[in-house]
Amino acid sequence: MRYRPDFPIAVRDRFKYKSSDLWEALATIDYAMLALDHDSIQPTSASLLSYIATDDERRPKIEKLRLTEASIQNVIVELESLFTDTGE
Repeated sequence: MRYRPDFPIAVRDRFKYKSSDLWEALATIDYAMLALDHDSIQPTSASLLSYIATDDERRPKIEKLRLTEASIQNVIVELESLFTDTGE
């Protein structure tokens, strides 16, 4: 990814009024996607939920953030649109 000075501003403006739970869900799912990708596993809603469930540090987030396969899919779409909208 090349450096874009306007990228943090674009992210800030897009998510300015989002809840901290959404921010936490975005970070949690993004982390899990990167971990699965590193292990050459296709990140699907089911595989992400399974990964989070087996991670001692992130497991409590399933209940806290009410993560389900459907909500994870929504976060995946949000993450993809974030990077698509910025041209990355």
